[in-house]
Amino acid sequence: MMARAISSEQVAADHDPQLLCPFFSRTPPEIRNRIFKLVLTEYDDQARPYARDSFHYRPGYRFERRIDTDLLRTCRRVYLETHLLPSSLNTEHVFWCYRTSSGKVHPTDPCHYFSKMTAQQLDAVDCVHVFAHNEWMEKQWRNVCGVPEFHPRKVRITFRHSDWWRCQYMEDLAIDPRLPIGGDMDDWDSMLGWEEFFGDVSGLEELEMEFESSGSTKDQLHALARKALRWRFGVQGDRVLSTLDTDIVAYCWKSPAFRDDDMMAHVISRGARSAHSGAAPRQPDEEEVITIVEHRLPASDYQNKGAASTRRAFRDVPFLSKRDHQNELTTSYYVLRLTWRARRYDELDSDLEDL
Repeated sequence: MMARAISSEQVAADHDPQLLCPFFSRTPPEIRNRIFKLVLTEYDDQARPYARDSFHYRPGYRFERRIDTDLLRTCRRVYLETHLLPSSLNTEHVFWCYRTSSGKVHPTDPCHYFSKMTAQQLDAVDCVHVFAHNEWMEKQWRNVCGVPEFHPRKVRITFRHSDWWRCQYMEDLAIDPRLPIGGDMDDWDSMLGWEEFFGDVSGLEELEMEFESSGSTKDQLHALARKALRWRFGVQGDRVLSTLDTDIVAYCWKSPAFRDDDMMAHVISRGARSAHSGAAPRQPDEEEVITIVEHRLPASDYQNKGAASTRRAFRDVPFLSKRDHQNELTTSYYVLRLTWRARRYDELDSDLEDL
């Protein structure tokens, strides 16, 4: 269980400055800081690899991540100098809010995770990355945004190929943060879409969303992205998150076609999965997985292109070649990453008129 952190005020009230310790009396502060940063930087735990056929195995996420925090327990002087580093050093705080492994150590509940931090540690959080299903966003996102003093500078939300509504029934990809959540008619929040709750997060400067698909849904993904470029999210300070002057990034990656949920197997490969007669599938070679090709295009150019032009614009992103379709061991996935940045409303007048 994650214990609640001790505030620096509590520690500073009664601590030994450790002036007899050479590490503090003779080692320059900048050297100490470099040592502390090396010790407290998050790293891949090679002893806990993700299964290559699991839903959370993907680019940048091949192992459990670990931060060794034992250093903070050595003495109060060390705690005073280091207690913010685990929050500030590490580029993102990741939450797997849907389809994670049953034995996963990394937190799946953002509200519980942030409730254990001090106000100072919350201030040091820069980026929060959520892997979420549509339903989770509709039912839980407002609770996360409502956590007191939760104010990251950046939020990234990834919708994996298995996270779309009714994807197991091969229905079209669909998501709209503006639609009412529904539920209790006496609850005003239930009449709002989850877009509204970004306004509860003070200091939010940037939002990224990643939309992922496989196989035959690539064109649907582009159609959805062109709509998403028009979304606006009101935030504090009379500002709005907008895609104006941002880029859209497309990338393709490959992984094993067999995932840890047999019920979803036909969705993962979208028809590319070969039938096996009860034999255990052979694991693909290491070089066959996590192969990434990325391409970037200004969002304004992307928005103005039709479907055919979009395909030409991203022709450098190979996707599901004939060889991939026939490969029974791997499946290719296609991802579009959109970015919204905070702007003043008066900067968007001309842009909004075109919507």
